Amino acid sequence: CLSPVPSPAVAAVGRAVEEVCSALNKHADVVAELFGRVSTELCGGFGPAVDSFVGFFHAVVWKDQQFDSARFHCLLIPVD
Repeated sequence: CLSPVPSPAVAAVGRAVEEVCSALNKHADVVAELFGRVSTELCGGFGPAVDSFVGFFHAVVWKDQQFDSARFHCLLIPVD
């Protein structure tokens, strides 16, 4: 017959599983925190570059006739 009280071996395995689960949860928390820090650093690091690009994009007069000519020549170079 099966007894309702688990054997010492079963109890030991249960405790080991709980310890592994706890360790994995702690590891997942640490990884999530590190990922958040890396994301924050990358976003902050690219901010000045993005600002410079946006400033350049807004400074160019896109309807200028000389720009249209340069764009036409740039299209011909890869075909050559």
